[in-house]
Amino acid sequence: FDYTVLGDAVNLGARLEALTKEVGADILCGARTMELAAGNYVFRELGSVRVKGRDAPARIFELVGRAGATVIAAADLKLYTQALEALRKRDWDRAETAAREFATRYPNDRAVTTMIERIEALRTNPPADDWDGSFEQRSK
Repeated sequence: FDYTVLGDAVNLGARLEALTKEVGADILCGARTMELAAGNYVFRELGSVRVKGRDAPARIFELVGRAGATVIAAADLKLYTQALEALRKRDWDRAETAAREFATRYPNDRAVTTMIERIEALRTNPPADDWDGSFEQRSK
């Protein structure tokens, strides 16, 4: 017998696996997985991405670690979130300041490096007025 799984959740999971390299994260999940695991694990939102095969953007989350044993301090997770919120509001200066402060504390964090690159690109080429804060997935 050959078995397979189908459906939106499976498609999203496959797209998120491919997206890990693009956003610089080891483990990604969607909002529903994050909600189900939130009591035992800590996540940080990396933004919203329009993945291939979906019209609406999907919020993506990176697994940071077990609750009480994360590699990123809670205060620093708030700093990262501030950078993400400022980016969504097109406040490039505030987004970059928060992201760079986070990067000084975690210089090997690939996700913040990706965020800084996006901020620089958006500052140079601002998005359209109807931009919803999401990014297009480049790889499949």
